[in-house]
Amino acid sequence: MIRKTLCTAVLLCSLASPAAAEITFHIEEPAEGSVRSGISLISGWAISDEGIVSVEAFINGESLGLLPYGSARGDVGAAFPDVPDSSDSGWAMKWAWSLSGEGEHTITVVVTEEGGATASKDVTFEVVRFESNFVSNPDDVLTAGAIVESPEDGRLAIRGAQVEGQVVDIELAWDTASQQFLIDRIIGDGEPAPNKAPTAEAGGNLSTVTGTRVTITGSGHDTDGHIVNHHWNQVDGPTVTLENPDQWSTSFTAPEQAGTVRLRLEVTDNDGMTDSDDVLVDVAEAPNKAPSVWAGSDLNVEIGSSVSISGSAND
Repeated sequence: MIRKTLCTAVLLCSLASPAAAEITFHIEEPAEGSVRSGISLISGWAISDEGIVSVEAFINGESLGLLPYGSARGDVGAAFPDVPDSSDSGWAMKWAWSLSGEGEHTITVVVTEEGGATASKDVTFEVVRFESNFVSNPDDVLTAGAIVESPEDGRLAIRGAQVEGQVVDIELAWDTASQQFLIDRIIGDGEPAPNKAPTAEAGGNLSTVTGTRVTITGSGHDTDGHIVNHHWNQVDGPTVTLENPDQWSTSFTAPEQAGTVRLRLEVTDNDGMTDSDDVLVDVAEAPNKAPSVWAGSDLNVEIGSSVSISGSAND
């Protein structure tokens, strides 16, 4: 009798308290076992007959906050046509994976429905990163001289790149979900990249004549840094006076003596390495010009009168 009464009570309670609606959801990014780098999405979808009120993400137990929910998902709507709002069931948030540090991590997504019930899932992923959380300056990434390979389908490798002064090999894999190549391996020995000397360009050789004003324009560049100083010097030939020798363009007046003037442009990079380049200016004697003579104006005079005539000449 007691057993029958107890069973009846349990049955009534079951009828009075309908079962909670089932939450169905999926974490699309990051995928289980994937490698993350840079900035990309944490994304997926969630549905419930009761309606979804929140989606929250955690990495290693630390909350990232609520994820925006309700983006269009026609594919989910087609798969679950009888579930309310299934066509607007997407959730996504951009995340900088380097903030989590290099190594393996676990992301947990907790979905809460209108009735208060929750469901959660875990995904394990790995983060690879450079020394800094963010490489914000494009000049800190140098690929000149690096070798790009495709060791297998869906993979790229950049061998010998310089990132923030370190020589590294960067490997990328095609990510189907985001439709792009993502870095999944960074290999470096931790040693700073050897500095490369700058390059000075003094310009092409010139020819001129004595007494002529001459302007020379040079340039310089550095593939792994920048030019901090440049200077013109005369190293050979008839002496000239250089104007603005610390500028890229310098001028002088060709000497009265014929000969070859050799000028040198020296540049220095931010690590103290230098390079120089010479330019030759061949100075020839200016061609001789005939003098000019003026005998004065024509005159009309009377016979027997005294006449004075004045002339001039210059060269």
